[in-house]
Amino acid sequence: MPLTAEQVALCQRLESGRPEPSAATLIRKLAKETDDLWDRLSAAYTLVRNETPEGTIQKEMLRLKAMVRQRATN
Repeated sequence: MPLTAEQVALCQRLESGRPEPSAATLIRKLAKETDDLWDRLSAAYTLVRNETPEGTIQKEMLRLKAMVRQRATN
């Protein structure tokens, strides 16, 4: 999803080294949007593939979540 002009300006201020408390809010918002998008895509994929909740998509979701956890700890 493209950033708004305000979000781009915020990123530019961060890149220049200025402290921006509102950056945490933006990061949380974008992370939630990304999680929501993945959930919707996963649900659509499951429907298209006619898979059960125990099917392949669930295993893939677990792998993706593990990847996210690993990145969060690095």
